[in-house]
Amino acid sequence: MMGSTVAAISTPHGRGGVALIRISGPEAVEVAEGMFRPASGRALAAYPARTAVYGEILLRGERIDSGIATVFRAPASFTGEDTVEIACHGGVLLTETVLQSAFLCGAEQAGAGEFTKRAFLNGKIGLSEAEGIIDLIEAESEEQLRMAVAQSGGRLRREIDALSGRLRRLLASVYALIDYPDEDLSEVSEEEMAGEIEALLASLDRLKDSYRSSRVIKEGIRTAIVGRPNTGKSSLLNLLLGRERAIVTDIPGTTRDTVEESAVLGRAMLRLCDTAGIRTTDDAVEQIGVTRSVEALEGSELVIAVFDGSAPFDAEDGA
Repeated sequence: MMGSTVAAISTPHGRGGVALIRISGPEAVEVAEGMFRPASGRALAAYPARTAVYGEILLRGERIDSGIATVFRAPASFTGEDTVEIACHGGVLLTETVLQSAFLCGAEQAGAGEFTKRAFLNGKIGLSEAEGIIDLIEAESEEQLRMAVAQSGGRLRREIDALSGRLRRLLASVYALIDYPDEDLSEVSEEEMAGEIEALLASLDRLKDSYRSSRVIKEGIRTAIVGRPNTGKSSLLNLLLGRERAIVTDIPGTTRDTVEESAVLGRAMLRLCDTAGIRTTDDAVEQIGVTRSVEALEGSELVIAVFDGSAPFDAEDGA
């Protein structure tokens, strides 16, 4: 769809005070002028870029709302193309109607992630920054947010670019030494080359190690809550979540399947899995739950084992 003019609602679906419709492409301003009439009577294209303009939003020439239009001229926009952002009131039907007006004026429906894809293809952001924008939107903890801000701001790209530049300089020196061994054209000596290679390897190892910790922050820690029946596993899940997510009774074997939820504890995101009580049973349904509990236990990175302190430790606890 590159080369076409696309539009989409850029705010979450639902009711709100304000909604935003983004139009991007070579005819973005023309599309916006067909559906937006500035209160001043001037043409929208006559305003300087990045100027918020108040006016009426139109559908087939009839007023449907009032709002703000802001024009961003290429390449100084998020997508790198001419872009117009129209802010209207945030009713569900109203927002869809404003978008429909953009389609009637010549825009096409933007695909999922279309604006970010265009920003990437037009060189406005790198791949890691595009991923960082998604992480920024989906962040559930302060650590996830902090990491997403750094990545969307290009920190990873800058680190990789710096390492790539050092490798290119080192490679140029190696080529000069091989092709002209008697001319002393290399910028660094063989000993300095060896030292730089070791330093680069150490930097790459640090970058690789940072992926492991970043993955834990981004994806959370797979955590299984296990134990024999009626030890308080579901009560613990509800306590960690701060709400009644799992059914709690004094009847052993209430939980027959895994219950999965996420909880932020301090700086960590735990992907909690409440499991059925592990014990030997002749009940076919409960046995399926026990099997799933064992699978959750084996696939977890963190295990919270729950025991009943009022009862003696027995064989089922040890299992």
